[in-house]
Amino acid sequence: MKVFDRLPWRGLSPFRWLTGLKSALVDLLAPRRCAGCEERWLPGHEGYWCDACLKELPRIRSPMCPRCGLPHSSFDRIGDFLCARCLQEGYHFDGARSATFHKGLVREHILGLKFGGEIHRAPPLAQLLATTLEEHPLPRADLLAPVPLHVRRLRQRGFNQTAVLAGFLGPVLGIPVKYTALSRKRWLRPQTRLSRAERLVNVRDNFFVEDPSVARGKRVLLLDDVFTTGTTLDECAKVLRQAGASKVYALTVSRVVPGKAAAEIGPPSPVL
Repeated sequence: MKVFDRLPWRGLSPFRWLTGLKSALVDLLAPRRCAGCEERWLPGHEGYWCDACLKELPRIRSPMCPRCGLPHSSFDRIGDFLCARCLQEGYHFDGARSATFHKGLVREHILGLKFGGEIHRAPPLAQLLATTLEEHPLPRADLLAPVPLHVRRLRQRGFNQTAVLAGFLGPVLGIPVKYTALSRKRWLRPQTRLSRAERLVNVRDNFFVEDPSVARGKRVLLLDDVFTTGTTLDECAKVLRQAGASKVYALTVSRVVPGKAAAEIGPPSPVL
């Protein structure tokens, strides 16, 4: 018997063998440091979080509202059920999920990406988004649409943090990213410290779909960094449905849940 026949890659096509070899070399030569503890080195195929840090993240799990994803805190022994908002007025999107509560380490990563320009924080957050869809799936979408920034904010910040997340998440999900599916009409004051009523006024009629053919008949997955009151996502979903989208779903890294400290929402962006 030839030595090659006894090796673990026996029976693999040359392409798969080379792909596996490349992955092994990357794991060996360029391991990743855990995005949480920054102590453990991880092979590339293990993602960006060590098991211990993943267990410590404030993940959102059932029981939750099956439509908007709002976690229920005091009914641990029963299944998912609709929240009061979805039973009454609902949202324009058909479903939403968030990976974690907006606090702790994930909040730090979001703020570092959003206000500090720390792009290296995006892949670990994208991993959390992909994992959330595996654990609490939404119907498969035809395209991924990041919530846009106004061009003035984009020039100020230099990038759209949600678009950066979409760039990492889209290939993982196998969904094309349409960065310009949505646009903003007006420059608005920061929403970080606004109430839900103030946010409604602030974002009303501020989004539009420049090319309706992008959304017409499509199932769209909206992406944003934080679900605070849902007003931004709801307004985006509304104009996508008006443009002909058949379904609109929403996905965020974190969610601010009523009762959490306002200080955890993060600093407001400077107004120019």
